[in-house]
Amino acid sequence: MSLSNILPAHLRVGSSGIHLPGWISCKKPDGTTSHPLGRDPNGGPGVLGLNNRTWHAIDGTCEVPLPAGTNTVAFSRKPGWHFESFEIDTALGQLAARILPRSLPSRPLDTLEMDLGCTGLSPGSAWFEGRASGLDAVQLFHDPHDSWTFPAMMEFSGREAAVSREGCFVQVNTRNFGAFLGTLSLLDCHRPVFPLTLEDPNFSNWSLSDWWDQCHRKRGLVIWADETTRNDPHGHGEALAGVLLGKVDAFECTNFDLFREGGIALWMDLLTLGLAPSLAGSSGTRLPDTFPGKMRSLIHLGESHWVKAVAGGKVTATLGPSMVVRFNGSHPGQPIQFFNDLLDLEAFWDPSGCPDAAFPLALEIIGSQGIFWKSVCTSGNRIRAEVPLPPDTGAQISVRMTDPNGKILAMSSPFTVPNRCCPKTDNTMASLGRLMARLDETAKQLSGNRTHNSRREQADGNLKAAKLKLQSIFS
Repeated sequence: MSLSNILPAHLRVGSSGIHLPGWISCKKPDGTTSHPLGRDPNGGPGVLGLNNRTWHAIDGTCEVPLPAGTNTVAFSRKPGWHFESFEIDTALGQLAARILPRSLPSRPLDTLEMDLGCTGLSPGSAWFEGRASGLDAVQLFHDPHDSWTFPAMMEFSGREAAVSREGCFVQVNTRNFGAFLGTLSLLDCHRPVFPLTLEDPNFSNWSLSDWWDQCHRKRGLVIWADETTRNDPHGHGEALAGVLLGKVDAFECTNFDLFREGGIALWMDLLTLGLAPSLAGSSGTRLPDTFPGKMRSLIHLGESHWVKAVAGGKVTATLGPSMVVRFNGSHPGQPIQFFNDLLDLEAFWDPSGCPDAAFPLALEIIGSQGIFWKSVCTSGNRIRAEVPLPPDTGAQISVRMTDPNGKILAMSSPFTVPNRCCPKTDNTMASLGRLMARLDETAKQLSGNRTHNSRREQADGNLKAAKLKLQSIFS
């Protein structure tokens, strides 16, 4: 068929008068990909490569070549977790087509789904892609290491929205790099907190505490960023100290790789000792297979502003499933009220719509000694159970969802178990040793680096106070 016989169709998603934003992947009758008009087929903002498909973000409508014959259109509002496939039979000259995705289960009204850390997109593109991914908000940060990285510093919005339309907003804040001391994301901040990096000798009299104090001065949110140097088992000691001293509000999670030193394994060491902060689900740098919301945060607001809710631990980090978990009516971040060492667990989530998704799913509860309860869900999307609470669970527990291959799909921030102390076992002592090594190595680097001599006293004070906190766990 010649190109002159292929006409662009006006493709609409949703019922009449209601257009649903999302991601589409179109294949022509001959199996080749059809790209919406005005989009770069080679990639860029609004284009995603995932599940062996090319996806395009749309606002509910687009113009796309649909040749005569059977065209296949896939539609997703949560790439990687949901998509539906539709066959559209078109005749030459047909100018409009419509697909009607099924309704997704609605999540509780007092929740938000937010990407708490994304870069590499302009605010407008982040809004467009975030809305297509079913997000309520995207938190963008400026990376000072690359002057060409989006968003630019001139787009800083702080506590205000840079873009806010149709139920989704975008804010632009900063990611502040402290070399071996650690990296912090300062969200909802009243102003940019300079310097953006401590690698310049001209700013050797600063420490991370200057950043978190200034950010907190007017209700800002401080997150320990999932930056490459956090993977060093001896790095980011002052950021760790900030967590232990209650100065850093959340721990950024960009994936659930249990074998990465600076990833969820590091957070699990904190959980083992009853010291884990809130999880902050973030997508990180925008890549061809990464999009706003690939890792996201389901935030339980209640009557709180989202910043207070995140700082309070009312967050579940997720790769897709909107998993809501409660123990005896308590959400993550809250103490559990229980009697006779029994917990009433209630969990529900939106079921996956991916044809190739692995089932059945399982829920696991983790304490200081690892997994102490597991239930496999062979059907449906809800579990209600009475869970016995062992005496050695420690002061915090978390719930995670896994697939049959053991891949983690979602994990809650910690629940507090009142009147429980951290038991002294091989497991807890190993976690204590790894955390203590980070603090000790950072102190060593400070003492041997003349560049940092002038801020040694301030940073050293934080490190020493954090070591005392760790040493007091078993006392």
